[in-house]
Amino acid sequence: MKNDINEVWQRTIYEKKARRTKDIAFESLRDSFGFRFCRTLKDLKFRQLVASFNPKKGSKILDVGCFTGHTLNRLSVDFGIEGYGVDLSPEAIKLTKKYKDFYNHFSIASGNKLPFKNGFFDGAVSLDVLEHITDKKKFLKEFFRILKPGGWFIIYAVGNKYKFTFSWFLWLVLAKNTRYGDWGKAGHTEENLVDSKFSKTELEHLGSKCIVVLFHSFFTLIFDLYFTRFFNKPLNDYLKSGRNNFHLEKIYLTFYSLVFRVSLYIFCFLDLPWNFLGLSNGFFLIGRKGSGKL
Repeated sequence: MKNDINEVWQRTIYEKKARRTKDIAFESLRDSFGFRFCRTLKDLKFRQLVASFNPKKGSKILDVGCFTGHTLNRLSVDFGIEGYGVDLSPEAIKLTKKYKDFYNHFSIASGNKLPFKNGFFDGAVSLDVLEHITDKKKFLKEFFRILKPGGWFIIYAVGNKYKFTFSWFLWLVLAKNTRYGDWGKAGHTEENLVDSKFSKTELEHLGSKCIVVLFHSFFTLIFDLYFTRFFNKPLNDYLKSGRNNFHLEKIYLTFYSLVFRVSLYIFCFLDLPWNFLGLSNGFFLIGRKGSGKL
């Protein structure tokens, strides 16, 4: 019952968010650059983790909690994968049909009951979803079920070991309440934040080889919250203007990519003291079904 109530709440929140999406042409154009226009350090880190599995063209990849499908659209540009996405929000799934030049498959479904047969996918991703789930064991078991033997997975979640991270500092300084400010608007509750060790153990019990990569401890989160606006705005404004200059796009994206790659290295290095203590606002779980090499 508690899980059902939570799903209704989550669906209501993201239905409203989907209805606020207006400029479909602009969103399609942004997605057409793939992860070259990475937008955040977290996006760039995710892209690097996907690349580490070397997905083959035509690989079937599932995104659980895909919302309007941007992750799969961008993965299809970069890797030529065949994307499948599920989300609780009918409005979000309706929007996926409007994006041009992308041929992924989307459907309305819960992560606790995926409409796919066992071992259907070569890989699966789920970003910023697990912290919304009440029954995490059931979700992880279902997520694992649809992977082929040797299939890879990447999960990003908001963690519960956030003390002394940048988010914790903000909440302390801004004197936010126990719901931590606007978290409720995003469907977050403190009791649903994810324990990385618990999740890793559950996936290993299911039969995977899995590691935890802490991310967004302090400086990486500062960069994504504040610095990215400075770098993303020029390209966003250019795309909205309707101008089409291939050489200008190539020059800016080359500069943009260099800045983000160097920044990822520097800011991850600066986050090492928090990572050493196991403190982070979020983390990636990456692994394979079975004992394949990571």
